[in-house]
Amino acid sequence: MKIIHIISSLKEVSGPTQSVRNLCQEQYKKNPKNIKLVSVDFQQKYKKLPFSRLFPLGIGPKKLGRSPKLFKWLRSMTIQNNQLIFHNHSMWHMLSLYASWVKKYPHIKIIQSTRNALAKISLNSGSRIKPIYWHFLQRRALNKVDCFHATCEAEYEDIRELGFKQPIAIIPNAIDIDNNIEISNSSEDRILLFMGRLHPEKGLETLLEAWQKLHIEFKGWKLKIVGTGEKRYSQSIKKMSDKLCLKRIQFCEPVFGNDKWRTYGGSDIFVLPSPSENFGMVVAEALACRTPVVTTNGTPWHDLPSNGAGWCQDYGTESLLVSLKEAMSKSRKELDIMGERGRNWIVTDFSSAKVSQDMYEVYNWLFDQTKTTPKCVRIN
Repeated sequence: MKIIHIISSLKEVSGPTQSVRNLCQEQYKKNPKNIKLVSVDFQQKYKKLPFSRLFPLGIGPKKLGRSPKLFKWLRSMTIQNNQLIFHNHSMWHMLSLYASWVKKYPHIKIIQSTRNALAKISLNSGSRIKPIYWHFLQRRALNKVDCFHATCEAEYEDIRELGFKQPIAIIPNAIDIDNNIEISNSSEDRILLFMGRLHPEKGLETLLEAWQKLHIEFKGWKLKIVGTGEKRYSQSIKKMSDKLCLKRIQFCEPVFGNDKWRTYGGSDIFVLPSPSENFGMVVAEALACRTPVVTTNGTPWHDLPSNGAGWCQDYGTESLLVSLKEAMSKSRKELDIMGERGRNWIVTDFSSAKVSQDMYEVYNWLFDQTKTTPKCVRIN
């Protein structure tokens, strides 16, 4: 069985991209000859992977992600392989349509990871031509999908609300647990960390409003905000920090690779105050680094408290303030115990090995549905 993963970018800049790389890395260990991760060359810097391949952009607007050479190569793969899986992790680019265009025979199966692209907020935002693209191209491509992949219950509901009847596999994002650097914060300052995109959807305003009170009460703590975003919004967040006269707050550029793991592990608490998240890759990564998490009920991490690994409360400044006060009042020893519980939870349910195994069950089932339906797959 040949498995070709299709993604819009190979740059390590977002949670979904990193999770796809993690999944492919795990699959490549067991089946190196038959795993490929393909994309188009947007002239971005990225870490070369042994299973990845870039194709040149064709004529037309760069944002379209049009690549005739990628299309031609995918078509050739349908002839050369008896069992072929196209696992599509991209939408709203031309390259995300190619699998449906070359699917002519039953030995070709398509699985589509939606990556929150079918949420109402995503469908209603972006370019003015998005509705046209959806009606004439994207929806028609999704009609040819054999199975959808959702990372959580909310994504499952988004798919069903749009009327798609295909099976849906609910499998979380793959988390790299092997390359985490085991490190703890040994400095006198205790660190509350946010890491991710600086974007209105991340709820950073509520975090700054909460910090306005916290920095006065918890003088031994520092707030570290790591990430980048659209220039205007990033500047507005920094201006808000100045306006609130916040102390012990540090804005840092994004970090990757070992530096990223050191940043997680060197923090006492991780916070994600988003009103909504389809998965929240940064939460899983923080837990993998033994760092307890404070987040909201708008994320799918409702089991943080029951696993003894963090706090999950309603979205908003006051709710966030209550949880952060409780978390920041804990001793380092207490937080270390919570961090260990979080790590064990991630290893058990979210490791790349576990996610890869679940995905292979889905792939095999697609070619022989007389087999028992995988537990992660919903037919209804």
